[in-house]
Amino acid sequence: MKILNRKELRQLEHRNLFSNANGDINGLYIYEENMSVDFVQTDLLGFPQHKDSRGHQGMEDFSLVKHGKELEIDLDCSSREGFYDDSRLYAVYEKGDLLKLINKLQQIYIENYTE
Repeated sequence: MKILNRKELRQLEHRNLFSNANGDINGLYIYEENMSVDFVQTDLLGFPQHKDSRGHQGMEDFSLVKHGKELEIDLDCSSREGFYDDSRLYAVYEKGDLLKLINKLQQIYIENYTE
């Protein structure tokens, strides 16, 4: 992985996997596209969704979640980053990092979801 500042991240031409790298590395996002003063990202850790008692879709309130309840994540929900802070740093995953991540996810899938 390589560490980029906000300006460098916004110059990327293709979708990329990245994490925040301010103090520690956290979050997992796809850099989707550049905007005039911001960029669009997809949170891969997901936004758990639910339908409330009136059938409205919204983000899950974890204080209301019963232990063991299955939650559906929404990986198609993109949003603006919105920090506008050029001193922010980002860890951008490179080809080898992606291959390691894919391999680890495949191992977990095989161990847990195949016969």
